[in-house]
Amino acid sequence: MRKKIFLVVLCIVLALSLVGCAADPSLLSLAFDEKISSEAPSDSLIAQNENFKLEIDTEKYGVVLTNLKTGKVWSTIPMQEGEPQYDALGLPIGNHVQVDSLLLVSYIDGKSKNETVTQSYTSAVIGGRVRTVKGENGVVIEYYFDDGQIMIPVEFILQNDHLQLKIDPKKIQETESRVTAISVAPFFCSAANDKEDTYLFFPSGSGALVGTSSLSPQGYKYSAEVYGRDLTNEQTTMITKDKDVRLPVFGAKTDATTAICGIVDEGEESAVIETVAGSTSFARSTVYATFNLRSFISFKGKNGKSTAKNVYASYKLSSPLSVRYYPLSDEKANYSGMAEVYRNYLTETGKMPTLTEDVNLNLTLIGGELVPKSFLGVPYSDLFSATTLQDAYNITNEITSNVKAKTSVKLKGFTATGVDVGGVGGGYVINENLGNLEDFNKLNQLCNDKSVGLYFDFELVKFKGSSDGFSNFRDAVYNSGEIKAANYDYNIATSLYEKSTAHQLLTPGKFVTAVEKLLDKTAKWDLNGVSLETLSQVSYSNYSSEDSADYYAKSYFGDRVTESIKVLKDNGKKVMSSEANQAAAIVSDVIVDAPLESAKVNIFAQDIPFYSMVFKGNVGLAGESINLATNTRKALLLSVEAGCGLNYTLINKWENSLISCYSPIFYNSRYADIKEDILANHAELSDYYEKIAGAKISAHNILASGVRETVFDNGVHVIVNFNNTPVSTVAGEVAAQGFVVWEAAV
Repeated sequence: MRKKIFLVVLCIVLALSLVGCAADPSLLSLAFDEKISSEAPSDSLIAQNENFKLEIDTEKYGVVLTNLKTGKVWSTIPMQEGEPQYDALGLPIGNHVQVDSLLLVSYIDGKSKNETVTQSYTSAVIGGRVRTVKGENGVVIEYYFDDGQIMIPVEFILQNDHLQLKIDPKKIQETESRVTAISVAPFFCSAANDKEDTYLFFPSGSGALVGTSSLSPQGYKYSAEVYGRDLTNEQTTMITKDKDVRLPVFGAKTDATTAICGIVDEGEESAVIETVAGSTSFARSTVYATFNLRSFISFKGKNGKSTAKNVYASYKLSSPLSVRYYPLSDEKANYSGMAEVYRNYLTETGKMPTLTEDVNLNLTLIGGELVPKSFLGVPYSDLFSATTLQDAYNITNEITSNVKAKTSVKLKGFTATGVDVGGVGGGYVINENLGNLEDFNKLNQLCNDKSVGLYFDFELVKFKGSSDGFSNFRDAVYNSGEIKAANYDYNIATSLYEKSTAHQLLTPGKFVTAVEKLLDKTAKWDLNGVSLETLSQVSYSNYSSEDSADYYAKSYFGDRVTESIKVLKDNGKKVMSSEANQAAAIVSDVIVDAPLESAKVNIFAQDIPFYSMVFKGNVGLAGESINLATNTRKALLLSVEAGCGLNYTLINKWENSLISCYSPIFYNSRYADIKEDILANHAELSDYYEKIAGAKISAHNILASGVRETVFDNGVHVIVNFNNTPVSTVAGEVAAQGFVVWEAAV
């Protein structure tokens, strides 16, 4: 009897919980309105200020932005250039339907259950309905896609120096179909093919330029998720070099005197930056933002092959989505102008950090690695001590006694399991094989005496098992298939993710808790600086909650990262990040491994130091590790070009068992082997670093193939020659694989 009563009560509780979940307005979609009529604006003029006027295009339902002082025009739907073209029947040739569309919408068809892509021009403007509602400084255009029974509302807001496009996912209407992704104004940042003085800017790694030459009907397509791929979507192979999109910004130089820069300012974690270059069907090359509203997972079929269809989450994200578009003219119409716009955006919105001190030299010291061993034939793992805290003291003391540089030291892999994944925060302890608290405080005192920044790295994202109040069951993230998301280390030897290294990811909602635990556990340490390497460079979704869309499609991930780092800063800690996403970069004191190259895909014509152009002079920067690079001289020159300090990854002791390590950090890293290189390289650059101390990058120029110039706002110029032969420049001859520093009057 008791058992029956218990079952009845349990059923009632479950039923009530399901009802509560279904009633949550953040999860439910509005029903598609089949009856509402199209409504055009009474006046094409939407809004106007002292700089711009905004008008609506009632034929294709985009908007046109006009500079009132210069007469220059930017249109969300490009106007045809040159003389009218006609087909064989004498009919005028118009734009491709995608070029004429303000929205590209991907959705799961409610009837066929297939993934479908539709365009606003054919499916809403012509084949559906469009309704406009004028606001104070703009207009809301509702696009009704009758074929898919979907409505997407887009708000256009004219600001003082830019146009903002916003979508509120809560106001999207769906019936049986489910929206999976929306591309916003896909041809606003575009340029006509084969036109002189044009290119696209794509934010891969350091930044890259894309050419606009005609290639083929479909062109060359490339896309990358902002802040890197969603780690909950299992990946078994590495597709490209590991250079993610760290900054939610993109742009196009449209002709000799105009350009446009796009900044994703809301929902950036859920955005994908896409580009199509050289498409003869479009007659244009373009770069734009697409927002993922639902994450997906590909279940494995027979023989380990992926199924033909992705399985998407039932509910969409609820966070707002927004892109700002800044028109640029004349001398600002280039990627240097785009970097200035983005830098000003971060400053004006209160996100840009204030420089505490440059970093001329960073030493990342690796503590230990778990290596396989056996006892009487029984296998086990033990930590190999590559660098003890006493070794770290000796290395730091020797280097700082021989160079006069603004130096930082990062201790990585000094917690319980070294560089391998263990408990959250590595247990917040120092591995006894590497030293103790007394050794750490001794090193910290040395760094204080020598004005060296010391940062202890804690792994707050990846973890195994349950410890320190964190549960593998309760605090690990789930993917969109409602399965606990496993993650793996990447093996560069096999180009595969190793299943044996499976670990969990901490839910973003617990980042602050993990930081508070860090502060509590290290209260007795003389801990002045904290490094959060992984937290600062990854992003992922979490579908563990059934009554909230907070972390769907990676939404709010960046907010949780920023919030958790602020807790450290509010408690007097300095923070170091590594190859940081914007969310971490804006609250960091030092960024090491600042990206200096792009992903190097075929579409990228030139790499540019856009990342450094934004942050140099606002946060301490050190480039990628010189000694881990394939070409160490090129790595040094890239740091020079970007105004970044030198960075080295070091160990004190090597043993052959480290060959089995999945990470490449132990390669060419023994301190004794590269000590003289560190001293010689810094000696070569010490004067340069003094001259650019605290300066921002005001411009960057590609002078010739392999010859680049960086201009700082204090009048210092550096010309870098990546070629194997000398070149003549305005600053004189620049040696092969060399650089010249010169100064101009400010």
